[in-house]
Amino acid sequence: MPKTIINEENLRAYLSPETLRLNLENHYWIKNNMIDKIGHQAPNLVVLSFRRMKFITNPVFAQVFRYMKDLKRIDLTDCDGLLNTACNLLIDNNKTLTHLQLSGCNNAVDDSVMANIAKCLCETLELLDVSYCKKITDEGLAAFTDKTVPLDSLMINGCNGISGPGVKQFLHSFKDTLIDFEASLNDQEIFTNAFFDTLGRCFNIETIDLTGSHGIDDEGGRLLTNVAVQVGNE
Repeated sequence: MPKTIINEENLRAYLSPETLRLNLENHYWIKNNMIDKIGHQAPNLVVLSFRRMKFITNPVFAQVFRYMKDLKRIDLTDCDGLLNTACNLLIDNNKTLTHLQLSGCNNAVDDSVMANIAKCLCETLELLDVSYCKKITDEGLAAFTDKTVPLDSLMINGCNGISGPGVKQFLHSFKDTLIDFEASLNDQEIFTNAFFDTLGRCFNIETIDLTGSHGIDDEGGRLLTNVAVQVGNE
């Protein structure tokens, strides 16, 4: 096996309290009985990716997160084995996370996880990706009410349990910092233009993606334009 490929032998040699970054994206050949030692052997990791590691089970995630207290960035995209218990443990133990990628973690991300994010990460979180997490509802979004979060990137693609009014309330928590907003493939009827006036007051916004969100129509553009005109006249 080429030296550039991580296997269990060189991973074991690499892990130590001095290890700060680890990327195991799609490293499907590394077994759970090796992965569950990562937290104990490298407790000071700052950046960690288990992206597309679909076979990792929830107890293994919990064993890893049990020891980690200093994570800043974590990518758990498409980790099917992650449940809300280990996800909440991750959040509870790492209250200075800035980047939290949970896209496709439909078995893990629900309203309880969203509430825990709002509780623990409201002072540090800059990027949140919960795309395709269909258990999230407006109740989870409402956990951010009256909180100010330094979020600049939000991805809620394919979150089919949320509504336009729910997103409107959600956006208020970071309208002064938001730069990138993705909410494509939200084809549910309740996902309406209701949040567009608030989106229009996100004055740092640079990119908006609403592809395939069929409840969005020309009225949304009118709301955005009206806000811009009103602010320009103030």
